[in-house]
Amino acid sequence: MCPKTLSQTSEQRFKELDTQLKGANEKAQLFEMIVAVIRDDFGIVISKKVFRQVLEEKKVPAISITKACRYLGWSRQLLSKNKPGSSTRR
Repeated sequence: MCPKTLSQTSEQRFKELDTQLKGANEKAQLFEMIVAVIRDDFGIVISKKVFRQVLEEKKVPAISITKACRYLGWSRQLLSKNKPGSSTRR
């Protein structure tokens, strides 16, 4: 293989990945706007219970609890603090 062929293959792969990334970002923005409309116009709140259920059932296996909390602007401590069955000190 000549170096030019490798370079073109790398460039093509880069363009493909760039296109996929742009598509994923657009999809994320779309869902963020849908959630914002649901929250603002209809007063519906995504509760920690629903959030925890999605994480515990591993509906999105590639996302860790820490990363998911960061995406929603929550602390992981807040999620674990309100976990059903967890004892709190008095």
